[in-house]
Amino acid sequence: MNRIVELPTGLKPSADIYLAALTQRNQVSDTQARLFLSKNFAFNGDPPDSYLQLARMSRFAWYGMLTADFLAAAATTAVANTLPVLPPEVPTSSPFPLVAGCAIQLSGPDLILDEITDFDSLAGALLVFVDDEILSISVADLTGSGAYSLTVVRGFFGTTIADHVAGTDIYIIRRTDIIPVTHPSFQTGNLLQFKLAVGQSNVSDVDPFGYEVGGSTGSPLISSLIPTTVPHNVSGQSTELFGAGFTNNPTDYITIAGLAPIYMGDSPGSPTTFVDSTHIVINNWVPLTLGLSAGATVAVTFTNATGTSNPLLITLT
Repeated sequence: MNRIVELPTGLKPSADIYLAALTQRNQVSDTQARLFLSKNFAFNGDPPDSYLQLARMSRFAWYGMLTADFLAAAATTAVANTLPVLPPEVPTSSPFPLVAGCAIQLSGPDLILDEITDFDSLAGALLVFVDDEILSISVADLTGSGAYSLTVVRGFFGTTIADHVAGTDIYIIRRTDIIPVTHPSFQTGNLLQFKLAVGQSNVSDVDPFGYEVGGSTGSPLISSLIPTTVPHNVSGQSTELFGAGFTNNPTDYITIAGLAPIYMGDSPGSPTTFVDSTHIVINNWVPLTLGLSAGATVAVTFTNATGTSNPLLITLT
């Protein structure tokens, strides 16, 4: 089992949007995993196997499930501060929300967690991702084969302490094993397509899966713009947009870099070509030649009667 997560401040190197893959080994002999982002589409909207490798990982996460409800209202006890200065990701409430009785069952080839100390718990050395909350393990009591009762610091990295029901997936990973990745297409609301090849898997044999940056923000959403770089002196070239909610209504339009809108159309000579509700083509990049130089960043936004997407950024080369 694998999961893509959006990293909060404290787990990412800058204010940009960073994602990370929480990856379980399929077997003990697996020594690597590779994360790929879709980078090309055929004109007819069918995605061929054209993917950009974003990260190579040699460390893995533990995967399991909650075996009992773990509620936000669970009683808390004070955490002894063993650090000279508390790191900013530790919740500021007093006492710190240290909660016992988080019951989990691990599965797969990795069933034994690392040993942990009070110092490690405040440093966030071993993290649990459950729904949208991040926990830091303070105590891991083994109760059976792959079964643990965890004592955790809740609400790490500013995440919201929430109810989590039995059967919810959990991922546990060493903080030092998290690999932050970013890309120009990581914009709030964008629908991305990934592949994750574990072990010796060939990327062409791996099923793709989708991820929406920043959660649901409504439709339409531009999901990928190919290429993500465009020559600054281009004239007459085409670029494809994939997403959701595209229509052939003449009032729908594309805005490029805040310039005059380009309205939709379905004829070969029109500024945009409607392929289907998830695929359109911008036929003419002439607006990008008007005073924009190499290195400039351009925002592309699609608007129709249901709302406006967040802009997708491209770079002029």
